[in-house]
Amino acid sequence: MIKYVFTGLLAVCGILENALGETLNKRGHIKENFPIKLINRGTDTNYAFLGIKDSSFVFDPVLTLRKFVVTGNHYSAVSHAIEIGGSNIQGIRLNSFETPKLILTLTKVHSINLYDSKSYSYAFTNDTIDVYDMHEMKISNFNLTGSLIKKFFSSYNQISSLQVAFTNISEKFSFDHCTLNKVSVNNSIIHELNFREVIVYDDMHLKDCNLQKDSYISGVIKRNLLLENLTFDNNTTLDLRNCRKGIRKINLFLRNVPVENLQIDWRNFTLDSATRADYSSCKATYMRLLENFSKHFQTESYELADKEYQTYQYLHFGFLGSGWLFDKFIWLWWDYGYSGWQVILWMILLPFIWALIAYKHYDKLQEHVYKVDHFTPFRRRRRSEVPNRTFGNSLIYVSVIFFTVSVKLDKIKFERRWLLIFFLTIYLNGICCMYFLIHYLLKG
Repeated sequence: MIKYVFTGLLAVCGILENALGETLNKRGHIKENFPIKLINRGTDTNYAFLGIKDSSFVFDPVLTLRKFVVTGNHYSAVSHAIEIGGSNIQGIRLNSFETPKLILTLTKVHSINLYDSKSYSYAFTNDTIDVYDMHEMKISNFNLTGSLIKKFFSSYNQISSLQVAFTNISEKFSFDHCTLNKVSVNNSIIHELNFREVIVYDDMHLKDCNLQKDSYISGVIKRNLLLENLTFDNNTTLDLRNCRKGIRKINLFLRNVPVENLQIDWRNFTLDSATRADYSSCKATYMRLLENFSKHFQTESYELADKEYQTYQYLHFGFLGSGWLFDKFIWLWWDYGYSGWQVILWMILLPFIWALIAYKHYDKLQEHVYKVDHFTPFRRRRRSEVPNRTFGNSLIYVSVIFFTVSVKLDKIKFERRWLLIFFLTIYLNGICCMYFLIHYLLKG
């Protein structure tokens, strides 16, 4: 009999507990799970604060907020902005969850794991975290400020705006196969920085940062990469050789950055317009880049940067479009000094061009300007008023003038001014070709 009475009392207590729980839930509260405390922040009913202290288990906000959560297809969503604060926490796990805003103000947290979650804004302020790990998330704004983090891992995430400031990463700061719109990392100390196969649609800006170990950035950067006031410990390097351009080359902005600590493949880069605006700064940057490429035996990058630098000089000192014309001439003439075969080609073509021009004036050049010794002109078989006026004679005459290094000045006649100018033009053109060819051979 006593056994049945005790069983009945337990059943009544269970019914009362469920009834009270449903009444509280209808009033907009949820049942507290020690040591979790949930309160509304101020008058904002769409703001929930979870305070945690000395928790030895892995905390899952989805389970704690189960009265607020709308669940469907194994995915949970809450309309409230959530702030989690506390200290001495073993871990936080937030998987398959959506909230408009998530704020973490934590100290002494061993691990944070976020997977397949969505939020308009994630804010981490003054946190101390051993391991932070997030995967397959969609985030509009991700802010990391004033935090101490041992390891930070992010993979396959979509982030519109990533902002990191006044943060110390003591081991590794890693983004793997992430899609980002804009990246800003400033005033931070990072032991090792790794962006692996990321896609950045807008600007990527590293400013006032200290890198303590060899780091790298790889992937597609579609607009600008800005490096400003960076310092490197123990001759560490930042490897940019696997950065790839989008439709256009990546605009690289460098200010107060030791170029010798950068490794760059110049096929994907060009200096940005802000650097080009100051000639002295631009010149110094190009000189340091060329020295760096030469030091690392990057012949292709050296050639591309040198051509770009020559173009910049011609355009800078040009007057009324003359810089652009001279730049195109140098490119056609011998590709800024890197294609000696073009000079040889011009040395073959130019005598034919000059011979065509001089065809009707060959006999006058011989008679009134300069006569070539030991040259017997060919004569036409047919009757002609000028039997010596043939293309062959013109080509031979022009070739002798073009390829002759020394012309006897005492033999030059000054009877016809325009013919004399034409003669000197051919002669000087030949000397220029010989000079460029010798210069290329000595340089090679």
